[in-house]
Amino acid sequence: MDQWISLSEYKRVNLSERYSQLYSSLKQEVTERKRAGKELKKHRNHLEKLVEERTSELKKSAQELVKHQTHLEAIFGSVKDSIITVDTEMRVIAANTAMKEICGASPEKIIGKVFTDCIEQCDKTCHELLKETLKSKNTVKEYQVECKHQQRVKQTVKVTSSPLLDRDGTFMGAVLLIRDITRISDLEGELRERHTFRNIIGKSRRMQDIYRHLEDLDDLGTTVLVTGESGTGKELVESALH
Repeated sequence: MDQWISLSEYKRVNLSERYSQLYSSLKQEVTERKRAGKELKKHRNHLEKLVEERTSELKKSAQELVKHQTHLEAIFGSVKDSIITVDTEMRVIAANTAMKEICGASPEKIIGKVFTDCIEQCDKTCHELLKETLKSKNTVKEYQVECKHQQRVKQTVKVTSSPLLDRDGTFMGAVLLIRDITRISDLEGELRERHTFRNIIGKSRRMQDIYRHLEDLDDLGTTVLVTGESGTGKELVESALH
């Protein structure tokens, strides 16, 4: 006898198989998503750890940099010589507080400005040295000059202009060092003057005593008798007193 399956039973069988396939597919997809979620969480945790470690390193580096910068600024500010750094266009990058004492310009007012426009009260010899260094990329060492500063009469300085290089040796500009040697120059002048006195030459202790006596006698309106053997310089003494 032939067996017949009704259409309704056939549909039930097909639907059951279809549901089973969908269930398996969904179950597999859910499993894969869970696995992917775990992997994603694992990678996210790893990245967060890396970011945290890197942030800590950067924070530590920033603290060290601030400490180092503060240390350099303390040294920079305590130097009695004026230090000015400029870029290749001669714009001021930095300057220490000694610049105000030597050049009469406040560091905070000249940062970013062209150096030749910052100082107007001297003969600008140091400007020419900077230009030379920027042009030749060579050092101009200890050039002595009288500033002819309007407010600092007879101020004498030694100027050194050197190339400014970065850590890779790339030329960035120039560094100008200005040392005030006015006091030393004055002392040297006084010393030279004491080696001579009105065409009389000598630097021994006896000659220094003679110079002092001549200075004392110079203020007296009286007759002075100069004695001594021939060739000892009586005429020079007489000339110095008149």
